[in-house]
Parts: sequence; structure tokens; C-alpha cells
Amino acid sequence: MRDQRTVAIWIVSMLLAISLVTVLYGHHPTEGITITGDLDAAAIDGPGGRAWDYLQDDVYTMLEIEVDGSKEAIPFEQHPFDELNETIELFCDKDYHGYVWDLDEPDERETYGLHDLREVAADLRDRENRGAVCTLHIIFLPGRAVDTSIAAYTIDASTIIVFSEYVRPTLLGTVLAHEFGHVLGAVGILGSGSGYYPDGLVDHQTGTDHCGNFGCYMNEYASLDGYWCEDCERDILYLKGTECPYTITKGSTFERAVAVLAFPGLAIISSAVILAMVGINLAWTKRPKIK
Repeated sequence: MRDQRTVAIWIVSMLLAISLVTVLYGHHPTEGITITGDLDAAAIDGPGGRAWDYLQDDVYTMLEIEVDGSKEAIPFEQHPFDELNETIELFCDKDYHGYVWDLDEPDERETYGLHDLREVAADLRDRENRGAVCTLHIIFLPGRAVDTSIAAYTIDASTIIVFSEYVRPTLLGTVLAHEFGHVLGAVGILGSGSGYYPDGLVDHQTGTDHCGNFGCYMNEYASLDGYWCEDCERDILYLKGTECPYTITKGSTFERAVAVLAFPGLAIISSAVILAMVGINLAWTKRPKIK
């Protein structure tokens, strides 16, 4: 019996270690950013600044999409993520991508300025890049932007905010694909002066960050029959093939393996197993001894 208790103690200890590592990896980013090119450090925080994280698989092989915001603001019946899923499959080198629903109710306001949106995003985002997992955040809000002509924003390099009351449900998928295009650095969002876009790759732009081809997802006006035009595809694939202007401290083989354990729910499962094993062990030790 003593041997059985020893085995139980070892199992509990291992599960505790797994749970601890899982919690640590689930709440703390493991990457350290070092600017190595001409890209200004501030650009890392803006749309397109982490495009390589989504496009390439050198560091992140999985994509986790956290959906947040007001439940009533999401038109579930319209399958709003179809166009986004198609875009991810088209451009992103990821072994897996999935959605995590985390609908925390934000403090509602009638209008939101950019500073307000950054505060809301910082308050609602619960998941961070960790190990081999890269995170995208989508937040649905009621109300409207200060600039009423804008139905959605991309901020902080990884967050899409949608004022769904101002988007026709049938156009929501196009809007999400458009904003994710900004996340991917489409149509030179990093700027022609960044050194990562040859002059020949900006001929289809209108202004600085939209496409002149009508119907393209990156056009300023959403279309029911949205698509990725050849020019925008070329831009994104060009960017995908370039060297990242910053480096990310890569984890060890052990860290990358443990990152798989960081998906939501594993800590809870591990804890439940631990409690069960402790209960079994305690019950076993209380059995009357027979001499």
C-alpha cells in the first residue's frame, strides 16, 4: 500500500507541475521584441505591426481568436466569420486556428474615441501570445465611433473592434476580412517609407491604406461580393516572404511543446484530476489496517 501511495503522490506532483506551467504560459507572453530594421518601434503597436506573427510560422504555429464584447451586438445567424476564415486559410501559415468566446460586457457608451477604444480593448482582452500560440482579438460594441463614417477599427496590432449596429449583417464578414487585412499589413499599412514595400507595390492604393479596386476586401467601401484582388494578394504574399523587421525570442523545444498545454480548459481539467487523485489517496489512507 505504501508503494501505491508513493505512486499517487508522484502523479499528483506531476499534474501540479503541468497545471502550474499551463497557467504561467496562459497568462504571460514568452516573446521579447527587438527592433532590427528601419521600422520605428511605435509601428509595432499599430495595425500591421505584427503582420509576420500571423503570416509566418517561424514562431507561432497556432492562431487563437478571442471574441469579446456585447452579446447582443453579434448577429450570430449571419455566420460573420466565413470571410475571415477564408482569409486566414489563404494567407496564414498556421496548423490550427479556433475561436474562444469570452463575452465580457464592456462599459457601454454612446460614442467612442480612439482613446476610449484602447481602454476598452485593454480591459476586455484576456489572452496573450504565448509559446506557439498567436492571438487575435475581435470586440463587438454597441454605440458608434466619434467619426460616424467608420464602422470598424483595427488597433494595437492585434485587435479588431466592430460597431455592429452600423454594419449591415450581410456585410459583417466583409468588414472583418477588411480589418484583418489591416492586421496583415495589406496595402502598405506600414507605410511606403518603411522599406518593406517596393514602389511598384503601391500602385493600386487610394490614400495610404485602402485599395482602389472596387469589390476588393481592402476597398474603402464594403461589397456584398467581396474578394481579395490580385494586387492585395500580391502585397500580402510579398510581405509574407520578407524578413520580419523585428525578432522574437524563440522558446526552447521544451517551451514550444508545453505551449500546447496552454489552451483554455486544460488547467481546469488538470485541477479536477488532481483533486480526484488527492481524494482517492486520502480515502485509501483512512482504510482500517488489517494485521
